[in-house]
Amino acid sequence: MDLDYNHKQTSYAGALGPMQIMPSTAKMIYGKSVSNYNLKNDIKLNVMISMKLLRRLRNTYGNWGVVFGAYNTGRPCINGYAKNILDKQYIWEM
Repeated sequence: MDLDYNHKQTSYAGALGPMQIMPSTAKMIYGKSVSNYNLKNDIKLNVMISMKLLRRLRNTYGNWGVVFGAYNTGRPCINGYAKNILDKQYIWEM
């Protein structure tokens, strides 16, 4: 368990909050601008936007590896992040 977790963190690339959403992506998915403050502090909003993004990516690519890679990089690829998630023993259903 990582006790240093901070849901208000900002990545080096500018992604915000618990699901590390880029402000431009949030606007695209949510349909209107979302303040950086809200992306960092409104956990429900941050997670809802990320789940909508994951659904859109899943509908587009149909492959969880590509979906996770695209979520992480913005491009449809299976990167180390996606491979690490896929190597876990989860049941990937939608």
